[in-house]
Amino acid sequence: MVFALSFACAFALTCASPGKMVTYKNRQLTEADALLFNGKYDEAKILYDKIRSSQPNSEEARTAHFSIAFTNVYYKNPNADWNAALKEFKSFAAIYPKDPRIGEALSWVRLLTVIKSFNNEFKRASNQVQRLELDQSESKMTQRMFLDSMASMLRNCYQARDSLVKKNVELENVIIDLEKKFQQAGK
Repeated sequence: MVFALSFACAFALTCASPGKMVTYKNRQLTEADALLFNGKYDEAKILYDKIRSSQPNSEEARTAHFSIAFTNVYYKNPNADWNAALKEFKSFAAIYPKDPRIGEALSWVRLLTVIKSFNNEFKRASNQVQRLELDQSESKMTQRMFLDSMASMLRNCYQARDSLVKKNVELENVIIDLEKKFQQAGK
């Protein structure tokens, strides 16, 4: 909103002030503002940067500096870079502490710092969730391996039991045969 007003003011200065001299830098700012509001964000930032670097201590340079930062947070800008905006707003606040836009710049710094902090916390939490999911997956694999091992041991036990049952039957048959032989020998 403030930026739109500064655009309107810059436009009014160039068109409505017949007695005031319109400088090349003012025309460049008006052109950069037009690029911004026509969706040519990267071109606008390039022109703002050109204005800022050509005369660093001028009013136009301050406006261009603020506009670069604003372009990096502009909600319609698909290439918005909040980290770059934070850097630009901090730089603006450090270089121009007496500028009338200092309150807005500092508000952006606070807001972007909170967003950056939130983003870092979100990444940390996301990484922790991924680690927990991996741990859970590994735990499931360990459980599966344990269950497979137990199943194998049970199969071995059943086979051993079946083998013992078979041997037991053979022994019983030998005992029965021996008893028959003793009975026949005792008659």
